[in-house]
Amino acid sequence: QNPPAINVNPVSDGASKTNARLLSGILRAIEYGCGAQREYCSALDNATRGGLGIIRVIPQTSMIDEDGDVEFLISNVKDCTNVYIDPSAIKSDFSDAQWVIIKSTMSDRQYAKDYPEGHAESIDGIVEISELWIKRVSEIEIIDEFTQIKTRKRKINIIQYIYDNYEILEKITSYPGKYLPFAVVTGPSYSSDNNIHYTSITRQLRGIQKEINFLKSEMIASIACAPKNTFFGDNDALDENELPLWEEAATNPRVFLGHKAGATIQQMKQPEIPTAYIESVDKNIEIARVITGIYPDPTLQNGLNAVSGKAIKQQQAGQAIATYEFVDSLNYAIKHVGEIILDLLPYYWNDDKVRLSMGADGNYSSVSMGPSEVPDVSNFDLAYGKYQVSISTGASYASQKDTLIEMVMDCVKTNPQAMQVALPWLINNINLPGSEELSDMFSLLLPSNIQQFIAQQKGQSQNPEDKLKAAFLQLQKLQQESQAKDQMVDQLTESLQNETAQLQSKEQELQLKKQMNDDNNHM
Repeated sequence: QNPPAINVNPVSDGASKTNARLLSGILRAIEYGCGAQREYCSALDNATRGGLGIIRVIPQTSMIDEDGDVEFLISNVKDCTNVYIDPSAIKSDFSDAQWVIIKSTMSDRQYAKDYPEGHAESIDGIVEISELWIKRVSEIEIIDEFTQIKTRKRKINIIQYIYDNYEILEKITSYPGKYLPFAVVTGPSYSSDNNIHYTSITRQLRGIQKEINFLKSEMIASIACAPKNTFFGDNDALDENELPLWEEAATNPRVFLGHKAGATIQQMKQPEIPTAYIESVDKNIEIARVITGIYPDPTLQNGLNAVSGKAIKQQQAGQAIATYEFVDSLNYAIKHVGEIILDLLPYYWNDDKVRLSMGADGNYSSVSMGPSEVPDVSNFDLAYGKYQVSISTGASYASQKDTLIEMVMDCVKTNPQAMQVALPWLINNINLPGSEELSDMFSLLLPSNIQQFIAQQKGQSQNPEDKLKAAFLQLQKLQQESQAKDQMVDQLTESLQNETAQLQSKEQELQLKKQMNDDNNHM
């Protein structure tokens, strides 16, 4: 309902809101292209299970593009126990870490192909490989050629080492970014013996789940240990002919079963589960719900009874409070992913090639980044302008549109005259085949001033969020105008009623005078 989204904001040096919006769309297209949402969920799952989830950002040469264009891969590290992060990092998302080590494995054939001079021995056809990423910060002296003033500037170099258990296989110094290409999702932390430990939901539930499993095992054992016999009686209650009939009574029902005269046969009671087990299990389940914030759906609990939306929202708020550390950490990790990619874009994508920018509504537009002006697309140069990344955690574009449609329908209910204006917009936002053409047809029935306003909005803004806001403001304006007209009609009606009352009083006065004159004439 509230997926985190990367937003780019202009800061200085020629940055603009339009370019920031296009950059947000580029990052959104990169995320969609590499399935980043799935990787984010996997990293969050690792954090909830083990207290730590790690996301990698890998710029790599495309295997599809003939020009060898660089594409960005956002992936989740499957086994976080193979990752070692600088313990001196202060920030909770480890964005200020100075080094990261990640261990992995490859087949001996791939090892021999990639590193023919390597000497590592394989175990069962597998070779262990490690990556060491180091951030080195140095200061360089810059002399202005006109003023000859010396200034010092920080320079960040990211160096990657690839090594096995015997030697360094490769040293890569060409990575252009200033961030280590890792983002970390963590659970709640605590310090013990100068060590920081990150907890998970599963660790908090471990003891409770063990007790639940034990109690359920005892419940099953109490049933399993009970006698399976259905009846009991005297040893000589049945003769040789009747015994087979009783033995098959559970599978072959008969009308009559007999026994010897005077013998006693009683039916055994089925074993009952001790109530203490059931009560203990229910209590543990309630504790687990408090920890996780996961409660039964109130709409299912109450059957067909209506449940208010406020009650459901309060329950969702309780769920969010119980696990907010994990979601909050994921938001910061996604923000850092946006910072990493935004930092790498000027080095890899500022080449005048046409790429796609994905809008919040899912529609694409063509964008060119570089110093040249490419015709028929939006152009901007990443060499100019400084941008920063933020995270929005509100409702998605689809949820916002549904909410706006509901608000418009409520306005129409209270003001039916607005339906003529709102109908084309409502049809256009249904997003069904033919809805746009039908909306254009109904738009021809609108007043000329509204048609001019719609044409003006189409020419000024292509941002779907701006269109939604403008449409809602226009609807509010029309509703206010309609209310003003209704008030004017009420005022005119009231004045007309007053004038009518005055005329009626004057008419009654004239009739009374006439009657008095007639009476005087008769006298």
